[in-house]
Amino acid sequence: MPTDERLGDRLRKQIREIYSVASEKTEEYARIGKKRLDILSLSRDVAREKRALGDRVYDLSRREEAAPVLDDVTVKAILGRISRLEEEIREREAEILKVRQEARRARDQRAETLASQNRNGDPGVPFAGATEDAAGVPTDPPDPAEDAEPRGI
Repeated sequence: MPTDERLGDRLRKQIREIYSVASEKTEEYARIGKKRLDILSLSRDVAREKRALGDRVYDLSRREEAAPVLDDVTVKAILGRISRLEEEIREREAEILKVRQEARRARDQRAETLASQNRNGDPGVPFAGATEDAAGVPTDPPDPAEDAEPRGI
């Protein structure tokens, strides 16, 4: 029975680890998804401002007294808003990279912790060399001492 208890403990720890990983991935994807939606919204705002800019440039070009377009106060204001929106988009893209880097660091740290536990022989987590039976249940690797021929007395 001790092996069944050990297997049960390992399975419980593996299930907890799976839930933990799934939770972290869900949080990562949710944070990235929100930032992507922000970028999409800002991109729409940029497109709207560019349409307004085009309308203004067209209106200015139709006037009899052709003033330099870039000297127009409205054109300058629209260009300023476009620049600010594009900067916000760059910031959101940098935030997405940061979220991904943080998630990668957390995964690497978790992998190192598991590897350390495996090296220390913690029976509660899967370890290098673990195998699965036909049902996919993790099993211990074969013990070479058990496979050895019995020695004569």
